[in-house]
Amino acid sequence: MEHASVVAFHDLARRLTAVGAPAALADSAIRAANQEADHAQRCFDLAGRYLGQNLLPGRLLRPIRLPRSRETELARLAVEALRDGVFNEGYAAWLAAGRAERATDARARDTLLVIARDEAEHAEVSAAVLAWCLAQGDADVVTAVVAAAACLPTMVTSCEMPAGVDATALAGHGLFDPDGARYGNGSGYASVLAATRAAIPQTATSSC
Repeated sequence: MEHASVVAFHDLARRLTAVGAPAALADSAIRAANQEADHAQRCFDLAGRYLGQNLLPGRLLRPIRLPRSRETELARLAVEALRDGVFNEGYAAWLAAGRAERATDARARDTLLVIARDEAEHAEVSAAVLAWCLAQGDADVVTAVVAAAACLPTMVTSCEMPAGVDATALAGHGLFDPDGARYGNGSGYASVLAATRAAIPQTATSSC
């Protein structure tokens, strides 16, 4: 997932440039891509350490983008910034920070701390992209963002941990769910969801 994010942020930088976004936004996307490359390398190193072999990433292809009007692209960028950036990156940062607190393995903890710091920055970059797209776009952009926010999941299930493995040992390597079996009121997930919804205009409403 970290590896795939490298291409995603490079693609974002190209798309922002194409719609005339400030150079600072595109530069921030490139910086995020470089950080994701670092995350991916750290994760491959950890996986190789556990498997006892060297692991290298495969090739990732650049997405093929069909021509769109500027307004359509602004709406797409805004929705993706909300969902994949402010929401997903924000929650990824929260999870990584929580896992780092319990990790006792130094390399795993250091990797999680770097990921938590950088993903929080990526969420901020996404919030800036969202704000710019909303300022540049017409009412259709606002409508698309409000609709996307209404469709964000209010609850998700956690990943299943491997059976027959000591849970304490897993947590020591950052493999546990700091938010519980289900995310509800008062949890990190609910907090990130509320912050994400607060980032959208309150002048329109929509339902999923």
